[in-house]
Amino acid sequence: NPDGSYNQTDLGEVTTGFNPIGIIDHNYLKGDIDTYLGSFTAEYNFLNNLYFNTVFGGQRQTMRETYWWHPEFGDGIANDGALQVGETGIWDWNWTNTLSFRIKFDNRHDVDFTIGSDYQDHEYKNRFKSGLSFSEPIPDFSYSDQTKFSDIYTGPGTFYKWRQISYFSKISYIFDSKYTIAGQLRYDQISVLPSKNRGGVFWSLGGSWNLGKEEFLKGSSVVNNLILKASYGRLGNVPFADTWGRQYNYYALVGSSTDPNYPYGNNYYSYVSSAGNPNLDWEISKQLDVGFEMSLYKNALDVTFSYYDKRTEGALFYATTTSESGNPSNYIANVADISNKGFEVVLESMPFNKEFKWGINLNASRNINKIDKINIEQDIYEYNLNGLAEGKLLGEYYTWLWAGPNNDPNVGELGVGAWYTDETRTATTTDKSKAKRAWLGKSAFPKYMVGLSNTFSYKGVSLSVLFTGQFDFYVHNGYHSFFIHDGAFQGRNQIEDAMDYWTPENTDAANPKPQLNNPNESRLESDRWVRKGDHIRLKEIKLAYSFGDKFKQQTGVKNLTFYAKGFNLWMYAFDKELNFDPESIVNAWSFQGKGVFNYTTPIIKSVSIGMSLDF
Repeated sequence: NPDGSYNQTDLGEVTTGFNPIGIIDHNYLKGDIDTYLGSFTAEYNFLNNLYFNTVFGGQRQTMRETYWWHPEFGDGIANDGALQVGETGIWDWNWTNTLSFRIKFDNRHDVDFTIGSDYQDHEYKNRFKSGLSFSEPIPDFSYSDQTKFSDIYTGPGTFYKWRQISYFSKISYIFDSKYTIAGQLRYDQISVLPSKNRGGVFWSLGGSWNLGKEEFLKGSSVVNNLILKASYGRLGNVPFADTWGRQYNYYALVGSSTDPNYPYGNNYYSYVSSAGNPNLDWEISKQLDVGFEMSLYKNALDVTFSYYDKRTEGALFYATTTSESGNPSNYIANVADISNKGFEVVLESMPFNKEFKWGINLNASRNINKIDKINIEQDIYEYNLNGLAEGKLLGEYYTWLWAGPNNDPNVGELGVGAWYTDETRTATTTDKSKAKRAWLGKSAFPKYMVGLSNTFSYKGVSLSVLFTGQFDFYVHNGYHSFFIHDGAFQGRNQIEDAMDYWTPENTDAANPKPQLNNPNESRLESDRWVRKGDHIRLKEIKLAYSFGDKFKQQTGVKNLTFYAKGFNLWMYAFDKELNFDPESIVNAWSFQGKGVFNYTTPIIKSVSIGMSLDF
């Protein structure tokens, strides 16, 4: 206001009292974290070739957070001031013991055999309390204080704990520095699985052959070194084990509420908060790796190649319950068997290696993830624009096919949104219920990835440039339907692109005509919001000048370097309609968040200058 006070009433569409500047100035979230780390290691040599090693490490972390809503601003108004205080404690420790036998004899045999155990313990505790009718934040209020400071007091808490105990053995044998064979056998037991499935036996076996030390290659003018290698293993994984809140997924859990819709108990009402899964089991990966390392033309070119074939049985993910089941709507299960095949190639070269140096590193990969089998009673697992089905890509887009604004009076109302009825794209409809979802043949996982770095140096000056590229994948804007909403939200602003909508004079428009409340749901899920994610990015560039040891005698400085570097300064997208960062993700732990832009923090561009001193 002109007198300097906060305008709390004339805020347009903003709710009275929700002045954004007042909220920023008076409401807050504050937190602090204390972390204590420690570790201990010791090794004892019993005999010449027998070693005992023990390693113990722990981390203690305490966190305290305070939320304050001022009684005159935002959400604090309705509650006459609100305060929430949370305290969290995390305690992790790990103890590993190994007994190793190592011996070399006849200058040709090298044996290393180890047995051991590993114990992991993870604990999480959280306490929470809140109060209303506060005139000022008093974070250390207690129950006895409530008549003085607060009208309502609550104090729930949570406790999670998981453990893993492992026993393992491994052996490696090297003969004549040419042939290597190694194996590992282990037993793991983890508490986050039901008792009948907690234990698992896992193993791996691998070997290599260094042909570069064979007589028939020692005199070669082309191949200077060549190592062949291969391995196969059966590994177990529980990806959610260290994600707090999922430690008891195999239990059917009961929660409490004051909602009378859950009519059980006296003062509080009970409900099922987690469906549980007594058959929850390990996620098993069986992986084959084959490859080679090779140096050519007096090490002028180094080549590394690896091929992998990984098959994951019982991949852990959320399975949905039938609509008749009510809440909860999902549970963790061994949903699918997945195959992951591909190869990686790395080329390294130094075309110039004298006073002027030029180094090149090129890496490229191809990867395909496919669903081999669905292990739940659903032929197709649907999630927003994605789906899981046998024979399809992991997280392949499975959605309605957008046909644009309707220009055929025989199909339906002119100008409204239309969809193709099926994957043949031969007929259209303005009634979305008459259209079928279709597989797009692409997922959010790039099939091809490339990285190219060049490093140039001359005397004290150096320049390094790294380009990256990702190709053959789709991404989509998870919130685009709110900013081009085809009339669904009358009081909400839209982005400029929404102005290109259908009219009798503009029948080639990108968007359908706006309709009050968007009755045919044209703004909702379809491939209308899907874009090609293919792009090339200037990932990093760095220019530096190093003085070397010019000042060592006078100052003791071994090296002085000044540099300027930039990250993510430029990107070229092949889809001209892509208006967000194709590397944005909502979450990293499943296919659901891959390729989704929900106005999350994009890849940051940054420029920095600095110096480094070596003494």
